[in-house]
Amino acid sequence: MRVSVILFAGSIIAGMGFAAAPAVAFPTGACPNVVGKGPFGGGGPGSAKDCTIDITVVPNSNTLTIAQVPANSTVGITYESIEDVLVGISNTSTKAISSISLTGSNIFGFDGDGIDAYAGIAHNAKDTSGYGGPLSYFSNIVGNSTGLVNFIGGLAPGATTYFSLEAPVSGGITGSVGGVPEPASMTLLASGLIGLGLAARRRRRRS
Repeated sequence: MRVSVILFAGSIIAGMGFAAAPAVAFPTGACPNVVGKGPFGGGGPGSAKDCTIDITVVPNSNTLTIAQVPANSTVGITYESIEDVLVGISNTSTKAISSISLTGSNIFGFDGDGIDAYAGIAHNAKDTSGYGGPLSYFSNIVGNSTGLVNFIGGLAPGATTYFSLEAPVSGGITGSVGGVPEPASMTLLASGLIGLGLAARRRRRRS
């Protein structure tokens, strides 16, 4: 049984809020099976059979929920047999997600045993840590406990991906959701900037 934990209220990024919401079923197969891989870096032999933590972007509310698999279950074990966690994220909202902000004790204290090596994949184009999986990369890390998990090109509605964190989550994670600006919003922004530039040019000509 997966234990659902509602994330605490966080900051608002790109106008998308963060609030309590009912749990949403997490899709199977979002995380790789890494049994028998490794060891790599500071880790032991690979042992994960699925995600250790499920993060879901809830539909029609743009909120996050976490389901952490019990550590004593056949699935809820660290992917490298020691401490690290394999995190799956599913976007069941109606908007693409550019990033999530997470806070937890030492979860960004990377030490060379990220999921990329265990899953047998190359680092993605923006991740150098080896923890990002196929789509994720990390930024704005403060004290190894707070940072952004970004998704290349945005995580589309209905899409899933995975990444890893260095330490097991104890006491829960706090976080918030970011959104990719919609094309119409980007067009309005560009139009506004062009208008400001033209107005400034006219003022210079008159002076």
